[in-house]
Amino acid sequence: MSRDIAAVMITVDRTPRQNYVEETLGNLARAGLFRSNRVDSLLCCPSKLSDDNRPLLDAWLNTVGPWMAARIIHPLKDYLPNENVARALAAGVATSAPWVLFLEDDIDTCADFFDSVGAWLDDHARPDRHIYAFGCAYPQCAELPERGIHAWHEYPIRGFWGTQAFAISSEDAASLSEYLQRDPYVMNPAGAAWDLAMHKWAAERWPEIEHFSISCPSFVEHIGRESVIDPRPTTHTFPSWPGREWSYLRARKEVAA
Repeated sequence: MSRDIAAVMITVDRTPRQNYVEETLGNLARAGLFRSNRVDSLLCCPSKLSDDNRPLLDAWLNTVGPWMAARIIHPLKDYLPNENVARALAAGVATSAPWVLFLEDDIDTCADFFDSVGAWLDDHARPDRHIYAFGCAYPQCAELPERGIHAWHEYPIRGFWGTQAFAISSEDAASLSEYLQRDPYVMNPAGAAWDLAMHKWAAERWPEIEHFSISCPSFVEHIGRESVIDPRPTTHTFPSWPGREWSYLRARKEVAA
């Protein structure tokens, strides 16, 4: 199996509020980052020149030994959130991997996360869907697996929110990156609503398509309680997340056996 997934993770120092990036990196390692047959690279993209997470990222990368595909894409300036998402997507595109897996820095994951994402894309990617989300609070994500269905292809774009983990083709990632760079303030005067901006991007590029796709159940859980873009505590979680021990890769094999 080729290494066809470039994982990109945006990160920002939330001090004096809680940071989650160290916990998230540990979760990704536990979930198979370094043993995955699908991951081309993990690219960490801090948004600020003065980001206090950067020494932590450097220290973590120094522990991964020969796995040299993990690196930091250091900022050249302080980036608006939408700008940082754009440069993370562009960094993934630059690897030439067919898929870019976008991650936020406050997640936990199911087992075999990266290979499960790859297997799910093998099974469920289709030409008329352009975003594949792996975390969602919609009830379909919890209900459909009970019927043996692991993809909901009717996720309304107008109702899309939350980008803790989503996959996008390299071609579409380049388009979304260009769109966010063209108007980094789209949908928000602080340049911080990239999930809502994705509504407008999709409507502009594919006006006839009204849906994205979502994994069922969610492959990730949102652990963040301190938002970088909203001073209020955030409480959204993904009730369909089956926990750290569940693996789509293993579930798929069990069905095939």
